[in-house]
Amino acid sequence: MVIGATVGAAWVLGHRAEMLPFWPVWVFVAVFAVGVLFVASAARAEIDPGHVAELRAVTGRLLDVANGGDSEPYRSAQRIDRALYLTATMTGLRQGELIALRWRDVDWTAGRVRVRQNYVLGEFGTPKSRRSTRSVPMADSLAVELRHLHRASNWTADDDLVFADPDTGGPLDKAAIRRRYRRALKAANLDESHRFHDLRHTFGTRMAGAGTPMRTLQEWMGHRDIETTQRYADYAPSPHEVVFVEVAFGGIGVNPPPTEQL
Repeated sequence: MVIGATVGAAWVLGHRAEMLPFWPVWVFVAVFAVGVLFVASAARAEIDPGHVAELRAVTGRLLDVANGGDSEPYRSAQRIDRALYLTATMTGLRQGELIALRWRDVDWTAGRVRVRQNYVLGEFGTPKSRRSTRSVPMADSLAVELRHLHRASNWTADDDLVFADPDTGGPLDKAAIRRRYRRALKAANLDESHRFHDLRHTFGTRMAGAGTPMRTLQEWMGHRDIETTQRYADYAPSPHEVVFVEVAFGGIGVNPPPTEQL
């Protein structure tokens, strides 16, 4: 639909009398826009979910560093990163939603993490769509991790950021998050090409694999439409599909191969 509108607009502009001499330019613009949209769509369709074993390696390494003999500012940053990576993986929140998360959004009693804000282009604002304002279940292990962070933090008021800069209490810098994440991957001897956003994909694939209904997963991940969530459907268990294959091929391959006669 977006591509059609782009081409249509270019056609109209190219056929207006005053714009007629420039119609090749508008055709180029339309083709370029289609190409950009195609590439972006293909990129969104690719999922490189981080493996839970790799996540454990990263967070385990961060825990070792946090308990080590480095300077306190460095250990504080590592504690924040460990909790940040776990929260990203176990809630599926976007990076901007994690940066904007406040302690009042952590509902200890209900066991939920509530998404009320986003942090984009250096400003706090409402999430990108109506569905992005949501709550996600908080596993007990994540609640324990966040309580550890709460006790160690200097910023614990309800309106303080959960993942606050240790010195200023302000939002974390996204570029710094990416750099530290790559360093953590390297320290754990893992593939440094993993993106921070892959932690969100890990949540989607693991929840789908656990049998979470797609509509529920859509709500948890804050997707505007179910088509976006369906990318995780391939990871959902499908026992009936196995039965179909078994019925179709009967007993083929059940009997062992005949013994070779000497």
